[in-house]
Amino acid sequence: MFRSFWRFFNFFLLFYFFLPTKILAAPEFATSYYSQYQVNKDASVSVEHEIRLRNLLANLYVSEYSITLGSNRLAEIWVSDNFGRLEHTVETGPNYTKILVKFKEKVVGKNKENRLKISYKTWDFAFLNGQVLEIGIPSVLKKEDLEDYQVNLVIPLAFGPPSFIQPKPNFEKQIGENKLYFFNKESLLKFSGISAAFGDLQIFNFKLTYHLDNPTNLMASMEIALPPDTAFQHVFYEYLNPAPFAVRVDEDGNWLASFKLKPKEKLIINASGSAELYLREKTELIEPALSATQKAKYLRPQKYWEVDNPEIKDLAEKLKTPQAIYDYLVKNLIYDYGRLEKNSYERLGALQALQNKSSLLCLEFSDLFVTLSRAAGIPARALEGYSYTSNPRLRPLSLNQDILHAWAEYYDERKNLWLPVDPTWGNTTGGLDFFSKLDLNHFVFVRHGLKSYLPLAAGSYTFSDEPEKKQKNVFIEFGQKKKHLIKAEISAQLPEFILGGLIFKEKIYLKNTGEAAFHKEKLSLRINQQLKEINLEVLPPWGTYQIPLTFKTDWLKTQTYLIHVNFNQQEKIYQIKSLPFYQFFWQKIRFLKLRDLLKLIKLTE
Repeated sequence: MFRSFWRFFNFFLLFYFFLPTKILAAPEFATSYYSQYQVNKDASVSVEHEIRLRNLLANLYVSEYSITLGSNRLAEIWVSDNFGRLEHTVETGPNYTKILVKFKEKVVGKNKENRLKISYKTWDFAFLNGQVLEIGIPSVLKKEDLEDYQVNLVIPLAFGPPSFIQPKPNFEKQIGENKLYFFNKESLLKFSGISAAFGDLQIFNFKLTYHLDNPTNLMASMEIALPPDTAFQHVFYEYLNPAPFAVRVDEDGNWLASFKLKPKEKLIINASGSAELYLREKTELIEPALSATQKAKYLRPQKYWEVDNPEIKDLAEKLKTPQAIYDYLVKNLIYDYGRLEKNSYERLGALQALQNKSSLLCLEFSDLFVTLSRAAGIPARALEGYSYTSNPRLRPLSLNQDILHAWAEYYDERKNLWLPVDPTWGNTTGGLDFFSKLDLNHFVFVRHGLKSYLPLAAGSYTFSDEPEKKQKNVFIEFGQKKKHLIKAEISAQLPEFILGGLIFKEKIYLKNTGEAAFHKEKLSLRINQQLKEINLEVLPPWGTYQIPLTFKTDWLKTQTYLIHVNFNQQEKIYQIKSLPFYQFFWQKIRFLKLRDLLKLIKLTE
């Protein structure tokens, strides 16, 4: 659907320097490469290579040179050497460009250098995917006898901070409106090129379809899981039809929408909106710190999570930390692409995954991470959702017909924060770091903590009599930032008069009628001069919070109670009069007489 920096992995000859035609043995010369990749504001890349060919013998020289690049979209090619501009020939293939250069002057003598400079512009090394710039700079494939190898990567500050860079730059500095990242030979030779992404925000537009059916002869209430907010994502719902009669938040923070179905009824639910994904956690979206009781729940065994198994416990005791567990999975498990070709597969669970390391999918990677973490005393849970990838060989997806993905998260007790990790992609991308900081491609649909398999993620809801029907229920594309409706309604049905001497109990309702959840908001309830503040942790769209209204009245006095409800710069005022019993009943009699009179007038009409 979209291209990204991973495209360079699809090419074998990306940046291959052929040997000079007059040189017969590699030890007879030394080669150094100095390259600069300047990313432009349109995501094109201006490239400059300086290739230094140093003679190791006195009587040999380079007469011609060729370079093959993993891009067939080159423009503004310029070639020169110590003596000026050089003519060149260009050969273009399906995914490569070969540049052949013949030198005009002979550079003869031991330690004499021929400095070849090649510059061009390409559109194949950087891609702007939504709000994120992704970079893939290929490596030199001919690495023998490299005397030196250096790369400068120059990125406009307008693209935002790096979400990740591999390898780690040796140093970086700001130059005007750009940031320069420098890589030396030692860093570059450890990896197959430079991989990076820039930006601290990604936006996905989504359309989701859920299928519910009630096969019974009775009315039924059924729930679906809507993608929720997390510390790293904020979800906005522009459309949900039919509307649910309630949305609740479960202990894992999932948003569960309830629908009433008639006997034998089938219901199709459509949801659409957008999700903002953040590189760093948003303070207002962070869940409350776990209590000791809650932490204990995230250490328990579950189906597929055999925490108490001796083999699991022994390994967890050796690994001890989330980082060590992640590294173990990345280094020792093998992703089985063959299992993806099957129409269905059996979920192995953590123990079978540990005993069968060579045939695993993303769900087993996450199951094993959760299980080993819990066995090591680290609260952990699994995540399922959508993950963007343009190359499933490097970043595979493997859940159900909509090709979703599974990853995990552990609870950091120092930060009081759930931190996501993806050991599957850490394994399949050759060691990219998906532990220290997750990228902006993981959109959470559900969290599995208290149960390892429920609730179902969007894309998994099908009619019971059509389980094998192949229907796409998840549609995702990159989006743009926009304004969203933030709104809540306060409502109540309160009497005008009440009987004094009793404790009055009623409820006021706060309903989220906007597109986004409210987080960590304060609701104030003032009854005359008594003020009560309520901390509302989260109120999802279509969610309702019941505000208890309670006060004591007097038997003998007439009292007026002014009730002020304030929430999100909205105020609602109610008035209730408490009457002594004789006044209260007189009001009732008057009210009844007036009502009877109105009925009589209506009948005479």
